[in-house]
Amino acid sequence: MKVLKSKKKIIIGTSVAAVLGISAAAFAYFTTTGQGTGATSTGTSTYWVVASTADTTGDLVPNPSVGSTNAVIDTIDFTITNPSAGAQNLESVTIQIAGSTGSGPNGLSPSVWTRSTNDATKPACTKADFSINGIAVGTTLTVNAAQSLAAFGTAFADMAPGAVYTGHFTLQMVDNGLNQNNCKSLSSIPLFITAA
Repeated sequence: MKVLKSKKKIIIGTSVAAVLGISAAAFAYFTTTGQGTGATSTGTSTYWVVASTADTTGDLVPNPSVGSTNAVIDTIDFTITNPSAGAQNLESVTIQIAGSTGSGPNGLSPSVWTRSTNDATKPACTKADFSINGIAVGTTLTVNAAQSLAAFGTAFADMAPGAVYTGHFTLQMVDNGLNQNNCKSLSSIPLFITAA
């Protein structure tokens, strides 16, 4: 009888060991790595659409200095529209006065500034006769995102599709101590607004 009990214990012990062996096998694993490739595509940025309201008052005259008291200062509104199907971030705006023979500024040439008559004996009318936003005459105004609220009245932003940024700047004619008759009665002072 004792021998039989001993055999039962051995059989039970073997069964437990077998169960433990199966459990250990269920949690065993290997590690490895793998890599595959795939591809998609993105669109590209779209040019901003920039527009401004033409000032037709014809009231600019030489003022004693930039921002002088009682100076004639015109305010010009402008808009920048995001025509893209995706969001685009407006980072900077540059405003300058220059001569133009095409779609952009070409520097200092005043030859296309039209008036009824030009007096060749007097100095040409150029960007050096004007101040944009109260900065030194003839200087190009470049405004970044951090300066945009103070400069244009509205902060730059990450613009959703179709969104429109609206701002304004000032333009003033400044007395440069020379004869400025060639700036009289100009039908068009070429302003260039560039958004980036």
